[in-house]
Amino acid sequence: MGARVAALAATLIAACVAGPAFAQQAPSEAGYVANLSGPLFALKADGTRRVLSTRSVVSSGDTLITEDKTYARVRFSDTSEVTLRPSTQLKIENYSFNRAEPENDNSLFRLFKGALRTVTGLIGRRGNRDAYRMNTATATIGIRGTVYGVTVCVPGSCGDQPSGTYVNVIDGSVGIAPAVAPVVPGQPPVPPPTAEVVLAAGQFGYVPPAGPPVQLPSDPNVGTFAPPSSFVQRPDAPPPTTQVTPGTPASRPVGGPASGECEVR
Repeated sequence: MGARVAALAATLIAACVAGPAFAQQAPSEAGYVANLSGPLFALKADGTRRVLSTRSVVSSGDTLITEDKTYARVRFSDTSEVTLRPSTQLKIENYSFNRAEPENDNSLFRLFKGALRTVTGLIGRRGNRDAYRMNTATATIGIRGTVYGVTVCVPGSCGDQPSGTYVNVIDGSVGIAPAVAPVVPGQPPVPPPTAEVVLAAGQFGYVPPAGPPVQLPSDPNVGTFAPPSSFVQRPDAPPPTTQVTPGTPASRPVGGPASGECEVR
C-alpha cells in the first residue's frame, strides 16, 4: 500500500510541474490586430471561437472571420499586412518567420470567402519567393513583392460576375494559377497545374472554378473595398510583446486590452 501511495504522489507532483510547461505550448504567433471597425473572431484549431479586439494576437492555424460591417487590418511579424473586407473568412494555414532564418520562412493563407487587400512583407522577398502563397478554392497566388487584392465570388455575391477568384494588382506583380488538387492515395497522380499568368500593377485577373487563369481587360467591379480612413492614416504601432500565463489557453499583448478577448466554447 505504501508503495502505491508513493507512486501516486510522484505522478501527481510530476503532473503539477509539467502543467505550466504544457500550458505555454501555444500555436506560433503570427501577428496582431492593428485596426478594427467591428466584431472580429478567430476560430482556433481546437474549435474554440475567440473574440478579438485591437492589438489581440493572431496565431498560425487561426481562421479570422469578419462580420457583415467589419473591416479588420492585421499586421504580421514580417511587416506584411492584410486588410479584410466585411463577411470574409481567412485562415492562417501556416506561418513561420525568424529574421535569422530566412530559409525557414513560410506564409500560407487560405481565403474561404469575401475579399482582402494585402501588402506583402519580408517573406517571399528575401529568399525563397515560393515561401508565400495565398490559396482559394479555385486559385493559387504567388507574389514578387507587391500590394494586391483578391476576392472570392460565389453565385450572387458579386453581382452578375461569374463565380471564381478575382485578383487586382496595385503595386509589384503576382502570379495566378489554378488551385492544385490534393493527392488522393491510390489515385493517378494529379496533372501539373496550368502555367501561371503574371499580372503587373494596374492589371486584373480571374481564375474560374474550372479552366485556366486569364487576364481581364478591365476592372471587373466585384465589390467595394473601403476601409475606414483611420486604417491608412494611423501610424503603425510596434508589434506588442506577449506573455503566457500558466494555465491559460492563449497569450495576449502585454499592456493590450484584456476586455473583448474571450473564448466561447
